[in-house]
Amino acid sequence: MTGLGVTLAALARAMTACRDPWAIYGGAGLHLHGIEDGPLADIDVLVSDRDALALLARADVTRKQSEPSQLFRSRQFLNASFGEVPVEIMAGLEVCRKGKWWPVEVHESINLGKGAMSVQVASRSELIRLFRLMGREKDLHRARLLETTP
Repeated sequence: MTGLGVTLAALARAMTACRDPWAIYGGAGLHLHGIEDGPLADIDVLVSDRDALALLARADVTRKQSEPSQLFRSRQFLNASFGEVPVEIMAGLEVCRKGKWWPVEVHESINLGKGAMSVQVASRSELIRLFRLMGREKDLHRARLLETTP
């Protein structure tokens, strides 16, 4: 199993403790939909506040101190050591667009994998919406990749 596979399997096991919907998004979401956009730096996961707090009880999950940002903020920002690929878990994530904060939420996800290796990933249409909402050049590029790749 690859480093990504090991990390995803550990993530899938950890997320069985979650009581609310959760989903992988960002570059890892793009990758899991079969679209390559350079090396995968990390796996971004959106969860509810209560699931973030429950995950903090694990020894391999810690609260991450984030740098103040004009673009992003979250109520919970966690770092998980599930394998070779870093995992960042966020709850209450918001993005600032034109001076207003907007929630970053996944409204539609798909289940990828089987059994213990099953993970929730934002759907293609949700990834496009989220990338456009975030609005950075790399995000807009990723949205275009999703729109033009079958």
